[in-house]
Amino acid sequence: RIETFVPENFWSLEMTIRYADGSVVNNSGQNQNGNVYSNQQGGRPIHLNWKRVRLYDRPTTTAIYDSCLEAGEAVVTSLTGRPKNKWRPVPLATVELQKRASKYLRIGSDELMKKAEELYNQGYISYPRTETEKFRPEFNHHTLIQSFQAVAGEFGDYASRLLANNNFQNPRAGQNDDNAHPPITPAKACDPESITDPIQRKIYSLIVKHYLACCSRDAMGRETELTLKIASEEFVAKGLMILERNWLEIYQPWERWSTGQGELPRVAVGSRITPTSLIMKDGTTSPPQ
Repeated sequence: RIETFVPENFWSLEMTIRYADGSVVNNSGQNQNGNVYSNQQGGRPIHLNWKRVRLYDRPTTTAIYDSCLEAGEAVVTSLTGRPKNKWRPVPLATVELQKRASKYLRIGSDELMKKAEELYNQGYISYPRTETEKFRPEFNHHTLIQSFQAVAGEFGDYASRLLANNNFQNPRAGQNDDNAHPPITPAKACDPESITDPIQRKIYSLIVKHYLACCSRDAMGRETELTLKIASEEFVAKGLMILERNWLEIYQPWERWSTGQGELPRVAVGSRITPTSLIMKDGTTSPPQ
């Protein structure tokens, strides 16, 4: 009964490492095997929970904490999980363009359609009023993607990678087809900076990114539980380890993919990591709700 509840003091440990660009932030260099990581600054923090969760004895917790501090480095002891893919988008129809322009660009439907029709009339994109989410078999994707190879910057770089090493994939087919107009695609390749109207420029960039993403491989990852051991203690974080970004590369900064603690670093079992921080915290139990 809550009336007779007596709170208890407890103590716990929490480890933090930092993550950036697919790996643990490394500020002190790697050893000759390339598997020692130091985490002092920069990147995004990842908090690992203590496997014991908590102890109700302060001296015991303090002794464990001191042994962890003395050890200094943690070792990756386990990486468990299951494969997970993030599917590339289906070809772009009007309603989806309106949703994405509102979400990513903060452009309302009326302004979007006005500017999209201007882009269509100027020859930059296909007709922007369509329900179709699938391409006809005869659509020549390679020719269109090749035209972007001549564009400086991310579009040209990505188009070149897309046409190399079997990275190109025929776009998925969506459910809808109005049998009148194809999905919304770029009609010609150009540097977005050459488009003087800033709203048109943003819309064109979104349409190009979406189209190139449609022609890419699905992103591949693993929902992962990462276990680090320092001294005799284990700490755990759950999140997503992205193995191949694929279409997510071109859809930056709008499309992201994460679960749990977010994206986890790509490390191997046996790798050693110096934590950013290792702290001892106290708390008090609460009555049941």
